[in-house]
Amino acid sequence: MIRAVALPAEHGGWALIIEPIVLGLLVAPSMIGLFIGAGSLACFLARHPLKVALGDRRKRRVLKRTWLADRFALLYLTLAIVFFAIAIINGDREFLLPLLIAGPLVVVQLLYDALGHSRALIAEIAGALAVGSISTAIALAGGWSWPTASALWILIACRHVPTILYLRVLLRRRRGTQRATINGAVIAVQFLALIAVLLLLFFRIAPALAIFAFAILLVRAVVGLLNQTVPAPKKLGILEVCFGALAVLAVSAGYRLGW
Repeated sequence: MIRAVALPAEHGGWALIIEPIVLGLLVAPSMIGLFIGAGSLACFLARHPLKVALGDRRKRRVLKRTWLADRFALLYLTLAIVFFAIAIINGDREFLLPLLIAGPLVVVQLLYDALGHSRALIAEIAGALAVGSISTAIALAGGWSWPTASALWILIACRHVPTILYLRVLLRRRRGTQRATINGAVIAVQFLALIAVLLLLFFRIAPALAIFAFAILLVRAVVGLLNQTVPAPKKLGILEVCFGALAVLAVSAGYRLGW
């Protein structure tokens, strides 16, 4: 019971938070950035027990797991406050701005969590757009300029938003509720993400290797949507973790090597 309350089980959720943290730390490593990443991870961990606790109370029941969820949420939020406080005291507070900008998106996601609709598309998109602010905050703490640091936010959004749409279509197909017209729309969104990365390269705030990474993501979307056999959800999650790792490593290598 403790693990079920303390830790989220979805591979996608872990990838959503870890990718921007790792990307930021790989391209702009710093101790302040490490504390920003740790604080962001603690906030992510707090979301799951908060959902459990709010869900139980919404159903007018207080169980043993509700009690556990309250305490784990408090623990994670306390850690988040400590980590962010250390970053604020010891670093330039400029890194707070992207996190504050992302605040309304986080509020939207939490509101849907409180209503028991965390799987709603708008909630998932809000979360996907919000987490990119972590990469930007870490990069600012590492001394990057605002334009280049902001490019990381765009790259993370271009990675996560099309992926959410892609996975939703595949999961609907497994349930037999997917419409054929959705396939083209998802491929179009992934293609637009590639165009956005090309624009970042044109303005010299993203590396050429990012094009390679997003071209692979586009190919995987096309192949996955044309394939009649849909892998099991767990396998899909593992595959996306691998694709995410490839994207993060390629983009970070491009920044570090100037490619």
